[in-house]
Amino acid sequence: MGASVITVSGVALPGTALMPVYTPALGGAKGKLVVSMATSSVAGFGAGEYVTVVLTAAPGYNPVQEDFAFSGFAPVTTGGDAATGLSGTISGYTLL
Repeated sequence: MGASVITVSGVALPGTALMPVYTPALGGAKGKLVVSMATSSVAGFGAGEYVTVVLTAAPGYNPVQEDFAFSGFAPVTTGGDAATGLSGTISGYTLL
């Protein structure tokens, strides 16, 4: 999968998204997309939107919001320590 499935957006700076890793659905397991972001800026990241994900659904499949989940959010400080008091979420989705 190419990096084109994600686009840096919102408050994120160009070049801060690393290559996404996609694991397709298999059997009863859902597919998974892992997105990592990093910056060398001392200021780190601001609050807001970071990435837009564009996925293509199989013909005849109409996903609903419950088909998407957000997990494994692990922010760190510029020093590499765990950052506390932060959370992440899926803000919405649009079917084209």
